[in-house]
Amino acid sequence: MDTPWKKFEEDYQAEKIPADNKKGFRVVYRYVGPWAECRLEESVFRKTKAAIIVLYVLELLLLIISGLQQTAVNMAASVSVCTGVTLALYIYELTAILPLIRLQMRVPKRSYEELDRKLRAIPALTAAIRLLAFVFALAIRIRGGASADTPVCLSFLAEAVCSAGQYMIFRRLKFYPCV
Repeated sequence: MDTPWKKFEEDYQAEKIPADNKKGFRVVYRYVGPWAECRLEESVFRKTKAAIIVLYVLELLLLIISGLQQTAVNMAASVSVCTGVTLALYIYELTAILPLIRLQMRVPKRSYEELDRKLRAIPALTAAIRLLAFVFALAIRIRGGASADTPVCLSFLAEAVCSAGQYMIFRRLKFYPCV
């Protein structure tokens, strides 16, 4: 199994560049590994990235707003567990959203593959968990919850739709190996 350092050494090449320091040079690492590029138009590429980011922020706002409501639905253990797992997934998804902001049309293949794994798996998993929370909340609401529980139930459904939308939109960002 290759270590991360060996993978780094395979894809980067050290170059000595003259500099004003004691050694008289500095070492710069240049990427020489495989590249991947997106074949969408630049405007479509930017709009797709923006849509994914907007849906992420909307999901987070819905989670915060619904979580601050003191209702029977939010106090239920099953919904609380789903919300806790979802919050952990949102934090992990942030490690994919931040690089997505800086994503260019042409990127190192390994960077794209890591981003691809995260932005396909996490929104799909989040959507499934939020749907499960919606089902639990709906069951609590039907068994005799207050009418104040309805907006919270609907926000769980809206979060699931946003996550599924993120997944579907990210599928449009296809990167292909450069020749």
